[in-house]
Order: sequence, then C-alpha cells, then structure tokens
Amino acid sequence: MFMLHILIFLIPIFLLARGDFKPKLDYTLQDRYLLHKKSPFSEFNEVEKATLWGKEYYIGTHFAKSLDLYQAITSFKRANILIPDEFLERKRQIEYQILFAYYLGKKYQDAVDVFESSLLSGVDGSFSAYHDLLVILFESYTKVEERDKAKVVLRLLDKSYPMTAKKLELSEAILTARIDDIRTLSDFAATEEEVKTLIAKQNEGSVQLAVDQGSVLPEDKITFLQDLIDCQKSTRKIAKEFLRHRKSPLLAQLLNAVIPGTGYLYLGQKQTAVTALAVNSLFIASMAYFFAKQNYPAGIIATSFEIGWYFGGILGAKENANIYNEKLYEDKAHYRLRDHRLYPALVLCYGF
Repeated sequence: MFMLHILIFLIPIFLLARGDFKPKLDYTLQDRYLLHKKSPFSEFNEVEKATLWGKEYYIGTHFAKSLDLYQAITSFKRANILIPDEFLERKRQIEYQILFAYYLGKKYQDAVDVFESSLLSGVDGSFSAYHDLLVILFESYTKVEERDKAKVVLRLLDKSYPMTAKKLELSEAILTARIDDIRTLSDFAATEEEVKTLIAKQNEGSVQLAVDQGSVLPEDKITFLQDLIDCQKSTRKIAKEFLRHRKSPLLAQLLNAVIPGTGYLYLGQKQTAVTALAVNSLFIASMAYFFAKQNYPAGIIATSFEIGWYFGGILGAKENANIYNEKLYEDKAHYRLRDHRLYPALVLCYGF
C-alpha cells in the first residue's frame, strides 16, 4: 500500500518531465565589425552638413560607430527635432539610425516603438536601407513576442529578398531549438547540382555576375547560393548531433526514483550522485534507527527530511538534464549560427 501511494505521488512528477529547455543564444556586434560596413545612405551635401541637424547627425554617427549608443541616440534625436519637414528622405534616414541604434543596444521594444510612430512605417523597396530595416523588424517583433507582425515582415522579406527570408526562418528555428523545423528548413530551394552548374557557367563567362533582387549580400548570387548550401549541410548537423548526445529528463528522474543519485550519474555528475546517495542513505538509516528505538517524533522528522530530499532529487535530476541539454545545444548551435551568419545581426548589409 505504501508503494502504491509513492507511485501515485510520482506520476504527476513524471508527467512534467518533458524535455523543455530554453537555450540562450545571442550575438553582439563589435564596433570593428560595423566599421567595415558602409552606410546605405548618400553623403550629406555641403549645405546639409552646415545645418544644425546635419551637425547633430554627424556627431551621432561618430558615437554610433564606436557603439556609444546612448550618446548616438541622443544626437540622432536632436537632429530629428531640428530637421525641417521638407527634408523627408533625410528625416527617414535619421529615424532609421535611431531605430538601428536601439536594435544594436538590444532595446527591441524601443526599436518597434520608433518604427511604428515614425515615417519608416510607410517606406517600400525604394528606401536605401529597406533590407536591413526588415531584418531588424523581424528580430525585434520576434523578441517582443509579436509573432503575427514578425510573420508579416518575413513575408515582405520573402517577396523582395527570398534568400534572406530563408536564412532568418532557419535562424529562428535554431535560436528557439525547434529541432524538426531545423531539419525541414535546411532544405533550401537551390540544390548543390544547380550551384555547381551556375559556377561552371560563371567560369565559362556565360553568366553575368550581378546582385539581383534575390541576393541581398554585396556579392554575386552564385556565391550566396553556395553559402546557403554550406549552411544547409552544417545546420543539419545541429539536430543530428544534439539528438545523438542529449539526455532524457524522464530517464534521469526514473533512475533517481529507483536509486537516489543514479539520475545524476546518468548525467555525468558523479560527485552530485555520490552526495545524493549518501544523504538519502543517512536519512533512511536515521528513520530506521529512531523508529526502532520508538522515538517517533525524531523518526517523523527524519522521514520528512528523507521525503523532501528524495523528491527534490527527482525534480533536480530533471532540471539538471534540461541544463545539460541547453549547454549541449548551445555548444552545437552557436558557432554554426556565427560562422554561417545566421544570427540576424550578421545578416545586415550596412552600418552607420
């Protein structure tokens, strides 16, 4: 009867033993990276440079390039206040730089607020930074969990910059550890054979190398297609290697329920396993001793300690399995996201 009660108590715990984990994957651009990125906008003419708003703008870009984002945003906002309304394109340019600075500072809600309250909400493909604006909006809406708006932005990207859309969709699947989607989204439209054919034609001189609407990086489409193929091969390994080496939270709990400490041993935590087994053994021995001596109050106290330690160990095994899986996944995913420029920030074409 006692074992039946124990099993009834354990059932809801095991039902909660799903392998849910939230990997922490992020990337911060360095100032030296931005220095190699040109501005998408034309240079100010002499008249614009001489204006108060022009001077504030150039002060802002100076701070922005060194990632002094607070000072940059302050200067850009001053420029935005000072600029007359007839300078429509320059006003959009300034508003974009404010949004960009907020994005680089990971102030995603502020970036969204700037966009939705500015002239940027009405731009189209003719806007110089249209590609980067869409990339910024996709990540910002995703970060603030406005999924519907993020999907709208992704559709706009797919229409104008399909290869970028594929990368961002795959990136989001990797960042949120959607293993099945990673395997599905790794299948890009271009096959390796198609890329080889294009490269062969390039070598023959029968293909004109030009950046078209389907290629968003400042390089030819063939190179970008090859990059996608390499990315496809590499990202598939994330799912494959993770599934091969991950640990089951349910199995960790079951092992720890049968013999305290074995769940941690399964996770490779030998010292924790020894400690868990030793403490459980101590509490059980104390229970037996006190009850044998008919010291029931002390026996009840020892029993309560044992129950707490026992079930705490089971839940702890689950949490440690999830932590193990998080670290494993982060290790497999981070360098591939970085090396294949799958972090949204690395998809951007321009700087300040």
